[in-house]
Amino acid sequence: MSKILGIVFVLLLIIAASIFGARFYLEGRISAMQKLHVSQRIEAGKPMLVSTSNGDLVEVTSIEPASPATLKAGESVKLKYRYVIKSAGQVSTFAFPKGNGERLYSGMPGHEDGGMVTPIGSDTGEWTFIFSEGHLDEIEVFMLNVEFPARAYALHFRDRMKVDDDMRLLTMIIPASYTWVAKP
Repeated sequence: MSKILGIVFVLLLIIAASIFGARFYLEGRISAMQKLHVSQRIEAGKPMLVSTSNGDLVEVTSIEPASPATLKAGESVKLKYRYVIKSAGQVSTFAFPKGNGERLYSGMPGHEDGGMVTPIGSDTGEWTFIFSEGHLDEIEVFMLNVEFPARAYALHFRDRMKVDDDMRLLTMIIPASYTWVAKP
């Protein structure tokens, strides 16, 4: 009987060591990702590009119509971008319209699109914002490292609201001025 208890005890020690080892590895991986994060507010007339020392980059190639603009309800703003990913196995790219410093979501009178998962390499994409009324004064573009298992670990064991900040590679804030007016 004592031999069986000894074996069970050793197995439990091995399992505990594996779990704690994985936790320390993943915390270290998240910490390393945080050190890579680059955030930049784009000045008017400057290139809309943010890059890391590892060669990751996101560049907004166009925003149509040009800002400032007054749009009718239902008219859209299209943001086109290109990206290069070298340091992460997989990322999600997002663009969120903001008004008065707050993200504007569906359910408020508006629509946002983003969160496209993209593999390592380079490509292009676009986001479209459509509102019935309201004002947008900046656009936040960012990339999240969604590499598994680090993100899954972070979502399970960390403050869920902080995970996106912990996993960011790049953040770009673009000043803009778009006003949507209800149709008469």
